[in-house]
Amino acid sequence: MPPTRKAHHKSRGGCVQCKKRHVKCDEVRPNCGNCVKREATCSFSSNEQSPSTGHEEPKSPIASETRQSILSRVEELELIHFFMTTTIKTLCHDPKDWHMWEVGLPQLAFQNDYLLDAVFAMTCLHRGSLHPLNKSYWLRSAVQYQSRALPMFYKVLDNVNEGTCHAAFAFSLLTSMVEIAMPQTDYDPIEHLVGLRSYFRGSATLWLTMVDHLRYGPMDPFFKPKTIVWEYDPDIRKSFHDRLTDLYDIVAGSPDVKIYNETIDLLIRLFHDSPYSIMVFSLFVGPDFFHLVCQREPLAVLIYVYVGVLFHNVNIWWGEGVGERIVNGLSLPAELLENNPKCASALLWAQQQVKKRPEPDKVLFWRIFVSSFGLL
Repeated sequence: MPPTRKAHHKSRGGCVQCKKRHVKCDEVRPNCGNCVKREATCSFSSNEQSPSTGHEEPKSPIASETRQSILSRVEELELIHFFMTTTIKTLCHDPKDWHMWEVGLPQLAFQNDYLLDAVFAMTCLHRGSLHPLNKSYWLRSAVQYQSRALPMFYKVLDNVNEGTCHAAFAFSLLTSMVEIAMPQTDYDPIEHLVGLRSYFRGSATLWLTMVDHLRYGPMDPFFKPKTIVWEYDPDIRKSFHDRLTDLYDIVAGSPDVKIYNETIDLLIRLFHDSPYSIMVFSLFVGPDFFHLVCQREPLAVLIYVYVGVLFHNVNIWWGEGVGERIVNGLSLPAELLENNPKCASALLWAQQQVKKRPEPDKVLFWRIFVSSFGLL
């Protein structure tokens, strides 16, 4: 007697694209796994039926509220793999930090859900930057992961201790980069500065209060001296240095000249330190300048415009468009531009810089290894 075949219930809830290709659909919404892998548009029929009953399946408000997953388990495993093999390479530039990013931070993430969600958020943003057709899908997922992570993180901060400080510090660093990379609607450069300052000050507070424990944990490499120096293309170096020093003359007659000079000093130090150092401007800038730029004082705004130019030079996916949005999102009073040709020239130069796109074979800066890693 031939073996009895196991009953097969045909799914009728698959997407339109899988039905046309006659392949099994995993029915994950809004984009099924097959369509995500093929980078194809995914759509579901509005009159589909439940595979078990043949009737429209009612939505359960309780089920939607208690549902834990944002993406499928397979998609999350793919995100972890992508983070480990690809995203990390865009976040870590100093060999001393490789072990921290490749081993220390992932281990902490596997033990702390809120940090794992931050990893997922960052990786979703990276995937979205690489696949424009599905960018909205990955952005929506990143927002959901980040929104779920933040309340858990704040609960940890209420009672941070020697055991929880390592994951909290890793989260504060990673979520600062998520904040930079996250596309903004109704973008206001000053409000963005306020948000970045809040995130980075959280990292600094953790460092100040828990440094003795952090120095002997998974995030230890972060506190060691850097093992590389950065060298710019000579023309870029001279052009930007000259433009930054020109700001001293522009602010010379201001009653707040001391505050402005200290901020210009900071910009020059960050520029020469590393192309990526500009991302911590919001942390290191003094409170007096921060107050002036939040009040939208014209000279403070002009200096912050130059921050946007330096951001534009970073030329990496998580900083893409940030510099352009800063420069184009700020303006100076028409009267000041008419009466102060130096201000007008400085603003025009900044606007021209962010319109430029990197030349395919032009190297703006490169790393020089200076430690005992043996990389020369």
